[in-house]
This record gives sequence, C-alpha cells and structure tokens, in this order.
Amino acid sequence: MERPPGGWLIGGAACQFAPELSPCACLPFLSPDEAAVYDAATALNAGGVLPGPFYARVQAAFGPRGIAELIHLVGLYAMVCTTLNGFNVPIPDQQVDPAP
Repeated sequence: MERPPGGWLIGGAACQFAPELSPCACLPFLSPDEAAVYDAATALNAGGVLPGPFYARVQAAFGPRGIAELIHLVGLYAMVCTTLNGFNVPIPDQQVDPAP
C-alpha cells in the first residue's frame, strides 16, 4: 500500500501500533478509540484497502458492527462529496446554526 502525499495522519495510540505506515502526526487530545476511528477514516479516504492494524483496532473497540458502520458512513460521506463536487453545487451563502 502506498503512503498518501504528506503521509498517514496517525492519532494517539496508533503510533505504536502501525509505525511502519508513516511518520506519526499524533493527535494527543483523542482517546485511543477516537484515534482508531480517525485513523481508519483517514486511511479509507486516502483510497485503497484499509490497513489491517487500523481495521483490527476499530473492530476491537467497537465490534464487527462498529467497523461495518464506520466503513459505511465514510463511504456515504465520500459519495455525497463526490456528487456535490461533480455537479459543482455551490456552498450556501448563509450558514444555518444547528438547533440547540
């Protein structure tokens, strides 16, 4: 698997689990579970197969349904972004604040 330009963004505990994948850009404010999700989502968005250490960490933290849900959500997000970009949908002029 090729490293994406700029390298993988490895969060928190991932540095010790997958140092062979890239230089480490640790995000110390993430919990180990959050770092696992961040790393997996970043790797999925970079393209290619999700590296085994990332898959294993997310599955260990959230179970088989959790890894399936993460992959599904990242894929849906990518599909929406691709569709919006493909049709050159403009950014709304006014940002609406979310409900309290």
